[in-house]
Amino acid sequence: MTDDRLEREQRTETEYLQPHDPTPSFWVDMTPAEPDPVFGLIHGFLADQNEKKVLLGVGAYRDDNGKPFLLECVKQAERNIIEKQVEKEYSFPDGIPSFRKKARELAFGKEHPTIKEDRICNM
Repeated sequence: MTDDRLEREQRTETEYLQPHDPTPSFWVDMTPAEPDPVFGLIHGFLADQNEKKVLLGVGAYRDDNGKPFLLECVKQAERNIIEKQVEKEYSFPDGIPSFRKKARELAFGKEHPTIKEDRICNM
């Protein structure tokens, strides 16, 4: 391990979290999204005690017993996908490196000091 890397690992977490750099964050102007009305329907459905209730919030067909019903066209589409799949490669346990790199750059910006100094890791 290089001296520089060892020194960085010995720093406390709070040193990295101090608002000391002026690099604008991608997230600074983000506001929470409004609650999804579909989920409101689902919560109402779950709370309703009527045994004849019908869930209108999710695009899933149900049989007379309330169990999901899979359309034949969906089953055929799944078979088509499986037949065309030619490889079964798995990604690395910690994810695909190129995807992880792009995710860091999206979150912090390519020019952010933590990116340039290789001080962020993600999975």
